[in-house]
Amino acid sequence: MNNQKMNQLYQKTGVAVGSLAMSLLSKQAGERVPTIAEYQEEFQVSRGTIQNALQYLKESGAVTITS
Repeated sequence: MNNQKMNQLYQKTGVAVGSLAMSLLSKQAGERVPTIAEYQEEFQVSRGTIQNALQYLKESGAVTITS
């Protein structure tokens, strides 16, 4: 993958991380979180991008999500 495509990928994921983080910050503990599909539609990105953004936030300790 060339550098331009890698930068675009990182930018898209970075924007998704920021958008997802802002959305999650607006939630109270115990409040329902939208589904991956709902976030996908809201942010107009792929399912994988949302999953990667959520995984990043979980691994960094920024969020804890339970079923």
